[in-house]
Amino acid sequence: MHKRFLIVLAVTAAMLICCCQSVWSGDNLIRPGQGVGPINLGQSLAQVKGLLGPPVKVLKSPNDPNAKFLSYPQHKLAVFVGSNGVVIGVTVLGGPWCTPEGIRVGASKAAVMKVYGQGLVRGQGNINYADKGIAFSYNSGSVCAIYVQKIEDSKALLGDRLIMPGQRCGSIKIGMPANAVVQAWGQPDNVLQLQGGSCIYQYKEEMMGFIVRQNQISGMVIETGDFITSHGIKVGSAKSDVLRIFGPCQEADSQLIYDKKGIGFRILDGRVQQITVLPKD
Repeated sequence: MHKRFLIVLAVTAAMLICCCQSVWSGDNLIRPGQGVGPINLGQSLAQVKGLLGPPVKVLKSPNDPNAKFLSYPQHKLAVFVGSNGVVIGVTVLGGPWCTPEGIRVGASKAAVMKVYGQGLVRGQGNINYADKGIAFSYNSGSVCAIYVQKIEDSKALLGDRLIMPGQRCGSIKIGMPANAVVQAWGQPDNVLQLQGGSCIYQYKEEMMGFIVRQNQISGMVIETGDFITSHGIKVGSAKSDVLRIFGPCQEADSQLIYDKKGIGFRILDGRVQQITVLPKD
């Protein structure tokens, strides 16, 4: 779920306008990996409406037209309903909601880190705790949004999940033995032969591919938002954001290629569909 985190926060921050109506009068607890107050992950759209009423606004997800963001500004909440019709995330942007430890919107970053630790950097001002089912967005050192998501099991080689152009994706580095990935993730689902003696190891569940030459990884192909650059660019990001961060480049066949930086982007409908990390020229 954390792969949708930045998009969720961007959308919900824009849609939760100020409102003077009363907030939910029941349980105000933020439960990492479970839900917020009366809203639980896994509930149906009908259940959400039964508890909170009709949303003030409904927006489609940029990545999945069948997924929806339901805005409840009177409760300082937005509910993310996936294409399967059930709640897959809840965003808190204020109100009485707080974690069992007392963390709420407005808390300091130091207070959050004391409770949850370092977390995974997810672009500027965003920290995700995928193994705990909660994420935070900061503004001037204070929490401005809290996102509750499904708890994710830790997986070998994911590391900090940062994309370092020309170098690595998480703990998977250019030049490391391909057998290291095979030992951690098992045999690839498919091996695609390329010209010049290289091949691509494809892992469907991880949504990644590895360009392999002489049993060494010479590149990575990423089709998941699980990995992100230090500036917040990932699969699903807008093309305009890529150009703003990485600068202009030559475009060919819906590709933005930055040879000297060791990264490239495939664009579909104005958004990043695929990221390739290669050695710098």
